[in-house]
Amino acid sequence: MAAILGAILLMVTSGTISRDYAWLRHQRATLAALDEKVASNEALLDHFGARVREIRDEIESWRLARIVEPLRPDSDSAGPEIGLAEEITRLLGVVEEGGDRLRALEHFMDENGHLLASLPSSWPVRGPLNSDFGSRRPPFARSPRVSSPRDPAARLTSQSPHDADSIPVR
Repeated sequence: MAAILGAILLMVTSGTISRDYAWLRHQRATLAALDEKVASNEALLDHFGARVREIRDEIESWRLARIVEPLRPDSDSAGPEIGLAEEITRLLGVVEEGGDRLRALEHFMDENGHLLASLPSSWPVRGPLNSDFGSRRPPFARSPRVSSPRDPAARLTSQSPHDADSIPVR
């Protein structure tokens, strides 16, 4: 009888161990899959964080070019390191402000674009500058006058696309 009880106990124990072993193998496979997902997400977060830093550096270069205000109130002192979520929130604020400015510029251009298009935006003729800025004696005047640096030289037969019926003179 003891042998029968020992055999039953051995079978129950073996079944329990087998079932637990199968469950552990399943858990291990699930853990391996989760480890791959975690590694993939960490790589994605690292890439995202690097892109956010690039955007922050670009916006910081705008500030240095005096285009926008700095992101941090006191950019000269090294403050505590901020988290990715806070940095994204700050970047979003700068982007929204830039969007507002772009919309204002678009509105201005809609209303005033025709005026800006009527202004000359190129040289009247192609040619090198033949005088420097400053005081000089013009060819038909007796006293020196201040000259602007926009004195392009051109051939006498050159026609300006900006002037209807004109030919450059000497």
